[in-house]
Amino acid sequence: MRKQLHETEDIDNYVFNKMAAPDRFLFEAKMIVAPELRTNLLFQQRAYSMIRWFGRKKRKEQLECLFTSLMRDPHFLPR
Repeated sequence: MRKQLHETEDIDNYVFNKMAAPDRFLFEAKMIVAPELRTNLLFQQRAYSMIRWFGRKKRKEQLECLFTSLMRDPHFLPR
């Protein structure tokens, strides 16, 4: 695997707490020595935040569509 892919995988494992404690400490030491790794971590965290936000927005749209459909269905409304 290319260096960038390894780095991305390491960042994923760090962000999602999939690293053992010694590996986590080593990764944190690497971030101190190589500030660009810390920058890449921040960018990747931002990307995950945006993905979650768009996912929630999409889910909200789906739920609103379902709610609208149910409110129009005469069998659903209480009598």
